[in-house]
Amino acid sequence: NFDLNFGQILTISITATAASIGAAGIPQAGLVTMVIVLTSVGLPTDDISLIIAVDWFLDRLRTTTNVLGDSLGAGIVEYLSRHELQEMDLQGNEQMKKPYQLMSQDHENERVLGSETTM
Repeated sequence: NFDLNFGQILTISITATAASIGAAGIPQAGLVTMVIVLTSVGLPTDDISLIIAVDWFLDRLRTTTNVLGDSLGAGIVEYLSRHELQEMDLQGNEQMKKPYQLMSQDHENERVLGSETTM
């Protein structure tokens, strides 16, 4: 039963956004972020221990969402740039004599005895 004014709502929004940017890869960061947000507007943090019981499951959901978003983003970028990637592959194959070769094959006549590759 807390009444929040516009300033407190704005503070919660800014604090939650700023705290969540750096907390994406940290396990259990949701609890820390929530404590930061609640203390920024003077709300009590006494019952935060009740959330620990379900935060492990919420953390799995956040991780799943993050991985799914990264996968979809990579797929979209690959789909939108597939023609450029194919052109780069063709240009790269034309420039190379053999696509996969040992360094020693570049200098067959200059081979040092007892070494397989040149560095």
